[in-house]
Amino acid sequence: MICPTCGHQCNPLPLSKLLRTTRKLAKMKPEDLADRLGVTEITVKRWESGRCVPQIRQWKKIEDWIEGKQ
Repeated sequence: MICPTCGHQCNPLPLSKLLRTTRKLAKMKPEDLADRLGVTEITVKRWESGRCVPQIRQWKKIEDWIEGKQ
């Protein structure tokens, strides 16, 4: 896939890996992220394992958190 931002060949991380990696880099536990996003710890663990995906209403909160806005 060609990245529209940089023009290079990019392989985007699956959401599960992106969430887990970003959370760990922020030195957060799953329960910390759950509190920040207003969901349960179980929900975060399911997202990170790839068993579930966030509902549409959660995407903006996740985006803001990853970008450091929240």
